[in-house]
Amino acid sequence: MQTILSANGTIGKILAQKLPVYTDRTRLVSRKPIRVNESDELMPLDLTQPGQ
Repeated sequence: MQTILSANGTIGKILAQKLPVYTDRTRLVSRKPIRVNESDELMPLDLTQPGQ
């Protein structure tokens, strides 16, 4: 499992496209995550809010 924080950013999107070659599970974390690959797990989360 690989987790990408701030997955909607430029680097996060490119990384998400490349990761399926290296791992079978990818979790995208962002306020409003957008699926890049069919198998991506989405986790809506605001990292600026303590406790989330």
